[in-house]
Amino acid sequence: MDRAALVEVVVEQLRAGDEIPLRRLLLQLPREFATYSKEPRGINRAADTLDRCAALLIEFLVIGRNDLFNDLFHRLVASFESAVANPHPASAFPAPVLGLMQMERVYAVGAFAVREKRFDLVARMAAERVQDGRTGLSEPWLVTTQRVARQHDFLKTVDAHRPEHTWLIGRALDAVSQNEWLAPDAHPGDEGITTSLCEFDLLVSVASMNDAGHADPRFALGNFAGWFSGRTDPMAVTLVDEQSPVRQAVCPRDDEFLANALAVIENVAQTRWGVLVPAWDGFEDARVSDLIATVR
Repeated sequence: MDRAALVEVVVEQLRAGDEIPLRRLLLQLPREFATYSKEPRGINRAADTLDRCAALLIEFLVIGRNDLFNDLFHRLVASFESAVANPHPASAFPAPVLGLMQMERVYAVGAFAVREKRFDLVARMAAERVQDGRTGLSEPWLVTTQRVARQHDFLKTVDAHRPEHTWLIGRALDAVSQNEWLAPDAHPGDEGITTSLCEFDLLVSVASMNDAGHADPRFALGNFAGWFSGRTDPMAVTLVDEQSPVRQAVCPRDDEFLANALAVIENVAQTRWGVLVPAWDGFEDARVSDLIATVR
């Protein structure tokens, strides 16, 4: 079935109260990706399956089925974790490639969640963790996939005029242009999609630190630094308001904690990406910069 047919079949089954086929399908996802990794055209089949998964995530968000959204998201992460733990010597695509393919679609889903003001799901996505088999430590999945992709040079600059840090959000924009289900509320070229991708990147960094309980530079993704501050400043201002829904969902801690988190994110964005063009020059709104100044 194509994406539209799959989504419609799933919705009709849910409407009829029969979740068994869907639950069985989700259960098999990690195994399916492991199978694809051994096939000559496995990467194409994996990409196609990920597009269907992304479409379902969007649909579950729209119809308010958080339980199914969480289950599918967890299965995607489990497939990445399995690929890392059990690498196949003749894999059609290594685990870092699978993670990056997942991440660019998840970013598109996260951006849609931001536009729909489903900040609870943004926090949920940021909180999903994977365990490092070597150290036994766990870290946010989105942080891990970006780090691993960078270590394997999958986010390298191939164009001197396109800095590295634009690539992840740029790839997410490409995913949206190729899969209409990833932006059911907007045209692929809508500037709101780019803005919400930048906002999602910022919120995931804050939410990851909130979940960990400390402002850790490792959790500062910083991909939004490829765009001007106007993309992220309004969301940062909203975060400063302790009573706002985004603050309550993403960082329900005191102002000192948020100030430290934003200071770390600003520093990482400027030092890691600031030497590139276009340079993100920090949070510009006085309400945000004044809060950060309290911890400096």
